[in-house]
Amino acid sequence: MILEVHPEQWTTTGSLQYWKPPAPFNVGDTLPFYHDGTFHFAYLVDKDHHGALGGLGGHQWAQATSRDLVHWTHRPLTIALTAEHEASICTGSVFWWDGVYHGFYATRRRGDRSEHASLAISADGVVFTKTEPNPFLSPGPGLRNGFRDPHVFRDERSGLFHLIVSTMLADGNRGCLAHYTSADLRAWQPAAPFHVEGGEVPECPDTFRMGDWCYLLFSFGGVARYRYAKDPLGPWLTPEQDILDGSAARVMKTAAFTGGRRIGTTGVWPHGYAGYAVFREIVQRADGTLGTRFVPEMVPPRGEPLAMPSELAEGTALTGLPARYHLRATATAPLALRLGDNELRFDPAGRRLSLTDGPTIEHLALLEVPFALEVIVHDRIVDVACGPDRTMVGWLRADPAGRLTVTAGSLAGVSSHCLVP
Repeated sequence: MILEVHPEQWTTTGSLQYWKPPAPFNVGDTLPFYHDGTFHFAYLVDKDHHGALGGLGGHQWAQATSRDLVHWTHRPLTIALTAEHEASICTGSVFWWDGVYHGFYATRRRGDRSEHASLAISADGVVFTKTEPNPFLSPGPGLRNGFRDPHVFRDERSGLFHLIVSTMLADGNRGCLAHYTSADLRAWQPAAPFHVEGGEVPECPDTFRMGDWCYLLFSFGGVARYRYAKDPLGPWLTPEQDILDGSAARVMKTAAFTGGRRIGTTGVWPHGYAGYAVFREIVQRADGTLGTRFVPEMVPPRGEPLAMPSELAEGTALTGLPARYHLRATATAPLALRLGDNELRFDPAGRRLSLTDGPTIEHLALLEVPFALEVIVHDRIVDVACGPDRTMVGWLRADPAGRLTVTAGSLAGVSSHCLVP
């Protein structure tokens, strides 16, 4: 049985931020790409939180495209299940070269659940055709626990293409990005592991350059971490804070955008695998480390201002707020905001922002002084931006029911608006 999905029939009103397809479908792993002015938000279209095809996933690539990050067009399936042996079209990457979009992905087989690297190509980045042989590469001896999430980049110095694949080394049970090189994107030769770290599969790798620095992203337990180096092949440095956003932002990957920008795509998954789309602006600091901001074009459109005081002192309780709103303010620290039964707490001593029963981000350097704060409540998604380059998205354990209480600290210069549906 092949799962039928028709994403070209889906529509988006407002922003694609916090979007999900109609039930029972969800946004799974994302794999964005960019070329010639168009941003492609590609993702695994999921049914029933990885429950399709007996738990094998049944995933297929879908995408929505935009030239301005405001207006989006949902496209037909990008790479679909077309053969009975295919249990899932797994995560991968798209690499444009010499007039051709190369969609590298992993095929999970139904019979033995094994994973193998596959390729589909396209002239327009929308309609892809699978190539033969398919798959073109299988895990070699010494690798275990999967062979997925292929990512390709080119080293401009040598002209060689590099393919890295998420797996593990059987020797020592170590997380590994297996490494292959090619001169033509078709014939691949094994090389020494690209990166070895940890005791689990480093999933969904991503590499890119910003200025003088090169970056490697991969996810442990669904949480994206990054390393940075002056050379695209490493050796890689680990920053003090190596997580982009927080632990509720799942398997972030990135793509370029117009004007030298870089956009991260991720998701909030409140009910197991897959859920809602989330976008981030990737920010590079002077020392080469990375931060994140809200993408200006993708903040949901604001409607009427809310009847809210411009100063909120400790103990202030508000009720009757809409299910979706955007609050901006200057905050003191320590600060705690209760959203229904959930609490956002800013701890200056611990340099920490946390959400009750949710994510925590560490190493905040801005909480000793008043700092800029934005909070978006979008039904049960809460999205926070604090200071110039730190964000954290989370899922509220209960409906906040229109309630907001300042339980510690204060807010000044409050500006608040409902969000347009």
